[in-house]
Amino acid sequence: MAARTMGLWTATIVGESMSPRKQGWFKTKGYRHLDTHVPRRAAEAILQASGGVSRHSFWPLLQFVKRTRKRKRDAGTGKLKVIWKERKIAFASHKDALVYGWYAARLQAKYEERLRVAGLSREAIAYRAGLGPTPAMAKEVFEHVQANPNHVAVCLDVHDFFGSLNHETLRQAWCDLEGQARLDGDAFAVFRSVTRYSFVDRDRLRLALGIGKRRAGIRRRIRQRRRPLAGARTGPMRSPPRICTAADFRALRRAASVTGQDKLVERHRGTAGIPQGLPISAVLSNIYLLRLDAAVASAVRSVGGLYRRYSDDILFVCPIEDVGAVYAVVASEMAAAGLALQETKTQVVDFAIRRTSADRVDGPPMQYLGLEFDGVQISIRGNSIQRFNSKLSRAATRYKLPVQAGSSDPHVHASGLFKRFTDRDRKAFNFTAYARLVARTTGDGTAVQQVSRASSRLRAILRRQ
Repeated sequence: MAARTMGLWTATIVGESMSPRKQGWFKTKGYRHLDTHVPRRAAEAILQASGGVSRHSFWPLLQFVKRTRKRKRDAGTGKLKVIWKERKIAFASHKDALVYGWYAARLQAKYEERLRVAGLSREAIAYRAGLGPTPAMAKEVFEHVQANPNHVAVCLDVHDFFGSLNHETLRQAWCDLEGQARLDGDAFAVFRSVTRYSFVDRDRLRLALGIGKRRAGIRRRIRQRRRPLAGARTGPMRSPPRICTAADFRALRRAASVTGQDKLVERHRGTAGIPQGLPISAVLSNIYLLRLDAAVASAVRSVGGLYRRYSDDILFVCPIEDVGAVYAVVASEMAAAGLALQETKTQVVDFAIRRTSADRVDGPPMQYLGLEFDGVQISIRGNSIQRFNSKLSRAATRYKLPVQAGSSDPHVHASGLFKRFTDRDRKAFNFTAYARLVARTTGDGTAVQQVSRASSRLRAILRRQ
């Protein structure tokens, strides 16, 4: 059934008119940017107007590098070494995020229908609602491995996934999902903004404005300056202040140009790569790999195996004699998509040859979606437990410093530490709550045992002189 279209406000999806209101696209963000929150009506005005998005000027993204610390045992020396993993994260202005959110909801609905028609609803599991928690997804894989002792599990990782998405391939995938030969003007404006995007280094902008990363009292001032805005359907909308005014930003941009410094605003000019962190990034990455998912799933099913893809993590389980053929399909589709595998992260697990008894399996465990499976028990990854313990120790030590210095206003209260790191507050979803979820979902209590000493460790650190 065709739907009468006014600009972009109404779109025909699966024979019915989709209202973005029903898709939860209007989501406000709590971060500071170059603008403030906008009412729903202001966002709707852009989307409703014919050519409204193509005339819209997108603000530069604010970009920062997220560093994650990992510990890995050196194969030669056997010693643990610290490895820092860096990811570039970008976030859009509040008005731009709403435009991206509307298109993300629109594309997600069409993507879900495409998966349903192709029979891929259980294969591509990242960034989708209604599939249950990730421990349940991991349990399904582990149960398949356990029930098929002659099968081998192969875990693959895509190198620099978001940074390697070819723009032309992405445009063709978007057109194919829309059922069009080319994108309309408004959709192409969104596509261009995420492929030829401009960005500002967040920390450099803060430095230019004299804003520290943890400036004292900034949270209090943000709360004081927040104001309710009209247009929110679920109550008043609170807006953090903009990081600087448009005039100040333009002045900084001109000053950097005049003084010969590096440009404040940079532009991505490559033929591949989209920013990670935008409301539309996730669904675009899934659309990009539709062809790969269909080809690999077909190859795995033909040999009675199982295929799953969670973002850039690819897993297939199949009989050992078919591993080479399935891997060849993966490699072929990866090459066609302009992607490459990170060979150092490839893991091949064959529990049949490693099982020494009914309750013992030699060798490293299988890792998937943050969990480990050794053929018998399901537990949380060791790196995640180490990271949790390190955060606990650092937070407790930071709490002790102002107390030992005689401060009457320590920035972290002891009760807050216990709520953050233990199961004292059963309503809070922290890491210990996640461990309980893993245990409840998998039916294995190992995860709870891994964090059972959090309270005693926290008390010991706080009592230590």
